[in-house]
Amino acid sequence: YHEDNFARLPRLTMDWVTVEQFHPDSYALDVLANYLTQGKKAPFYQVLVEDKKLTSNVFASNDTQEVAGQFSLSVAAFPDKDLDEVAKAVNQAFAKFESEGIAEKDLSRIKAGQETQFYNSLSSVLGKSAQLAQCNYLTNDPGCIEKEIQRILAVTPADVMRVYEKYIKGKNFVAVSFVPKGKQNSA
Repeated sequence: YHEDNFARLPRLTMDWVTVEQFHPDSYALDVLANYLTQGKKAPFYQVLVEDKKLTSNVFASNDTQEVAGQFSLSVAAFPDKDLDEVAKAVNQAFAKFESEGIAEKDLSRIKAGQETQFYNSLSSVLGKSAQLAQCNYLTNDPGCIEKEIQRILAVTPADVMRVYEKYIKGKNFVAVSFVPKGKQNSA
């Protein structure tokens, strides 16, 4: 844990090692991060916010880099909540996802948002040049932009569950409790 001089709320952050940028699994991991935490139907929102009332928000992301990636989950708990309770609720939210999976309707919504973001990133000359340079540098194929949108749209519910089981479920992760000064007992 880390006792933070400026923190007002306890925060639990959990990180799993995943795949590098442009890896075929990175697209399903992006969907997984979005589905788990975004919206009122998201498993983490339902368990941690509505049911357990531990926080007002849960955030997850899949950050891919040149060599590897990381799947991050972050929960800023309410001031009087213990982060051990938060960790138990995280496990319950993962169990909820395991039993329910992701509905095709939710997957379509997420992919539509990702497609919009993709085209918005190419709306300027700077955006296009950055994408072309990144594709060329990381894949030796400046035309990989065309493959990018195809990979985003090709993700299936089975892909999302597969990457969860391959990279998250039962895998090693780093968990850090950030707590306000003098509140180390909530770590």
